[in-house]
Amino acid sequence: MKTRKLKDIEVSAVGMGCMAFSHGYGKLPSEQYSDEVRRHLEGSLDCLRTDYVDIYYLHRMGGVPVEKVAEAMGRLIDDGFIRGWGLSQVDVDVNDAALGVFQLSEPAQLNTDR
Repeated sequence: MKTRKLKDIEVSAVGMGCMAFSHGYGKLPSEQYSDEVRRHLEGSLDCLRTDYVDIYYLHRMGGVPVEKVAEAMGRLIDDGFIRGWGLSQVDVDVNDAALGVFQLSEPAQLNTDR
């Protein structure tokens, strides 16, 4: 199987986005972000029949401060539900604020030799 490195996480060269399987197209999560995210993630894990996902991306910030998002993602990593996380469509200052709380899994240069 061909793989790629995303920072220190080795993943399959082929991935599957599952936003359409979740709350991603519905109502934004409430301010109780970490409780909501965990519940949605556990539902996705059940549907996917797996114990964890490699990378969990946030595509819509809503009104939740990125620092709270980073804390929630850190707990999901610590609890073994995700191996890494990232943000989509955010400004540099939002990305920097998240980095100040919990490290993002930033894409590394693709290794095409595998």
